[in-house]
Amino acid sequence: MERTVRFRPSFVADFDRQRDFLIERGETIRLERLFLGIEAARRRVSRFPFAHPVEAESERHLLRRLKLTDLPFVILYAHARGDRPRRIWFVRLFHYRQGRATVDPDLWAW
Repeated sequence: MERTVRFRPSFVADFDRQRDFLIERGETIRLERLFLGIEAARRRVSRFPFAHPVEAESERHLLRRLKLTDLPFVILYAHARGDRPRRIWFVRLFHYRQGRATVDPDLWAW
């Protein structure tokens, strides 16, 4: 069963910063690889949402960490607790060397 994966505004803002950085440096091939990596991650997470380690948790939600294959980026994604989450949210995108702020999965309206 595939689930719906949506992008939180925080994820979109992170992607926009990475995109702008890569464009400024003329690294269009790396930008295309990032775009394709995110799409592959979206498909994988929609089918196997429990396959990645938990980064943070609350009473109602889990926040998981996914390292993009062959790319130096990490996606944090969240879903409601339970056996069959219907919606999954990509919430942050980080370069693996970038510091990560603490993210509370209960801060978003679900």
